[in-house]
Parts: sequence; C-alpha cells; structure tokens
Amino acid sequence: MAHDEKGSVTMATAPAPAAIYQGITLLVVSNNAQSGDRITINLGERGGKNVAWSTGQDFATSSGIQLSSTGGGSVPVSSFAITAEKITFMLAPSDSGSSTQFRVSAFLAADPSITEFSLSLTSDENSQVQAALSMQEPATLGPNPTVFDWPGTND
Repeated sequence: MAHDEKGSVTMATAPAPAAIYQGITLLVVSNNAQSGDRITINLGERGGKNVAWSTGQDFATSSGIQLSSTGGGSVPVSSFAITAEKITFMLAPSDSGSSTQFRVSAFLAADPSITEFSLSLTSDENSQVQAALSMQEPATLGPNPTVFDWPGTND
C-alpha cells in the first residue's frame, strides 16, 4: 500500500498477464455450394478461461488472418466477418451446385492458464470445416462443441 499527497491509501495492482497465442488452420469445404451460403465457426471458452479469435501478436512479422484457395484461383468468399467469438464467411457467387474449398490461417489469443477450448460449426448441411492447431490432427467440426487441448498444456 502507498499513500498519495492527500494521505489517501492507494493500492498497486499487478498488470494483467499477457495473452498467449496459438496458430490455427481451418479447411472449409462446401459441396453443392450455393451463393450466399453462410458458414460460421464459433469459439467457446472452457473452464472460464478467456479465448478469442485474433490476428496474432502485435509484431510486424505476424501473418494476421489469411484466406487462400486450395485449388488455385480466387477465394470463393463474398464476405468475411470476425469477432472475438466467431468467424463468419458468406460464399461468393459461383456455379450453383459446385464444390468449393479454401483454407483459413488465423490465431487464437487466450489467458495464459488456458488448457482447452471448443469450436463448433453453424452452416447448411453441405459444408464441412476441419480445424487443426500446431501439430495436432485435424478435427471435423459440427453443431456440437468439439473440445481441443491448448498445445503444450496437456502433454
């Protein structure tokens, strides 16, 4: 405790712990794709530990969020939105009923004490998303939360 010039008691507060970051790759596949189909990947915290979608650490070398076509050509997305809790894509006009596929590279930022988090998918029945962190095997997402271990915490 310290006292200011008026004799009031002031408390020193410890700085909040810095966030930790983890790269994540999403493979989005939509069979029978229709223009305007919406695909949302929802991020959930587990055990009260904060976790959020992120562009990565605040360095010039951070790659941010990248969308890339897996089959060459343009990325078949007409809009993209991100909040702390979800990433949403709207598919671009294409040959109706065609198959489309693209990859998303992004980051998660979390409380340093995180051990796990969850992801779920909200989309039409024609879309599939696989998510992979670090050296983990990809997991297919569905409407129910899929739990992921934060790399390095449950080895």
